[in-house]
Amino acid sequence: MDIRNNFRPVNLVNQIAQFLEEAIIDGSLPMGKQLVEAELSQMFNSSRPPIREAFRVLESKGLVTIVPWKGAFVKKITQQDFENHFPVRAVLDGLAAKLAYHRVTEEDIDAMKSALDGMKACAMKKDFKAFFEFHNKFHSVFNNATGNETLINFLNLLRTQNSWFLLSSLEYFRENYEESLKHHGMILRGYRRKDITDEEMERLVQRHVLVGLEYFRNRWVNRNASDAGGEKTGYST
Repeated sequence: MDIRNNFRPVNLVNQIAQFLEEAIIDGSLPMGKQLVEAELSQMFNSSRPPIREAFRVLESKGLVTIVPWKGAFVKKITQQDFENHFPVRAVLDGLAAKLAYHRVTEEDIDAMKSALDGMKACAMKKDFKAFFEFHNKFHSVFNNATGNETLINFLNLLRTQNSWFLLSSLEYFRENYEESLKHHGMILRGYRRKDITDEEMERLVQRHVLVGLEYFRNRWVNRNASDAGGEKTGYST
């Protein structure tokens, strides 16, 4: 069997996809922007097939829309996107918190405390992009402590989408960082003291995640009101 025509340099595809993913998440590539194969081929000194493969990787992560005969575009976040995302993430992140409850080590607890301290320091400096990075580290600790690779992989995929949602609106952290710090402090305290049940830990993490859903719902209402007045945002209906 001759596989040469179907072979793709996987490392190159992943490198291109990772570069574009980071650019989409941090806003360097704005929602709705077309990703032009010829430009990216020149940028990466690559033929076009790896570029197309990278587009498909990003499409599978919900970051890119491929339109036949037109090309690939950075996806626009819709209300349905976050209505779908946050309830699923709440269930899975809550499940991870529950499964990790009797598995976290002192090292894990120290890592969560370090991440929380980083969040507090970033909040003092109003550096909410770095705040979010420490936020992700905090969640990664108990997610990884589950030892459940299937769950961890799903949560990693959701974290990519979550990063895009929240970094597209850093006002979320500017407006909610005190509540976020409070929630993470309660989670850390629960793991450290074991003074709540694993089911209570699950519900605590679920409530924390669903704060994001309520925020984006309210923001959508405000966005629609602004649109009626002629002001547009990057979100799509």
